[in-house]
Amino acid sequence: MLYSKALLDVAYSCRIVLFGKYKVSAVIADDSFTSIARDLDVYEVFSGHTQSIHQAATSLGKASCCYDKVLGHPSCVTEEGFLHILRTIFQLRVGGLLPLEPECSTFVFAPMVHTKRKACNLSGDTSNPWVADGNTMAQMVVFFLCIALLRGLHSFIEQPASSMMFSYLQPFLDPLFKAEGKLLKKTCTSL
Repeated sequence: MLYSKALLDVAYSCRIVLFGKYKVSAVIADDSFTSIARDLDVYEVFSGHTQSIHQAATSLGKASCCYDKVLGHPSCVTEEGFLHILRTIFQLRVGGLLPLEPECSTFVFAPMVHTKRKACNLSGDTSNPWVADGNTMAQMVVFFLCIALLRGLHSFIEQPASSMMFSYLQPFLDPLFKAEGKLLKKTCTSL
């Protein structure tokens, strides 16, 4: 087993519900997902134009693909886009790699005047569709991380050190950190 039972129990009981109906505990047991052939080694999610991890994996002969709306995929904040990503995650082999690199634009300092994010209001101005979409994407990333853990994958969330995304996600990530300790602690590296 790649991860401890305590961590897997926390991942299984993730409180995030997407599009009013998708829960980790239901998805992980759904035959329409679990019956998908596991033929991928790497799936880079929110890869942008660079697709650097996907390209590196491909150059090593790994079965790899990537997702990003800039590549013409459906937007992840739609149910269609979410399901596209989720189905592809289920294609990853045990031990596969799932880098999650969500857009940070609504979680960094520069647009705070528009997002209204601050320490006492990490959700920001949720009446602003851009902010609401950023919040959905952030929660989706934790949902995908929990699925990855339960499927025996290696995964990480990438954000710049200045991003407030990890603070926003703290209520969802803390139980994972506590269950596994040092394995999942947040690390920030300025690039």
